[in-house]
Amino acid sequence: MGGMKISDRGWWSVNLVLLLVSACFLLEFGDATTDTILQGQSITTSQTIISAGGEFQLGLYSPGNPTKHYVGIWYKKVSEPTIVWVANGDFSFPSSSVVLIVSADGNLEVLEG
Repeated sequence: MGGMKISDRGWWSVNLVLLLVSACFLLEFGDATTDTILQGQSITTSQTIISAGGEFQLGLYSPGNPTKHYVGIWYKKVSEPTIVWVANGDFSFPSSSVVLIVSADGNLEVLEG
């Protein structure tokens, strides 16, 4: 599986995402919820992390084109999806089998399958 580290786009991207994730997000995996993403856990295109207050979502999204996937944060409680932050705005992932993971060294990574 090839991958692109989000940290390749800038150290601030990883720090911002990890801060947001560890500070206030809940991971939705069926009935199991947690406030962090641990090593070995992943988020697919059909999963998101919801903020504790339910205002924001973090995940992989595809704005109008199913062959372009991005890592982003958006408002959850609005009728029109409004993106707040994008990690890979200059580079989309073409496969719907991309996953967002925390690697063994603690970096947030997107892997294509």
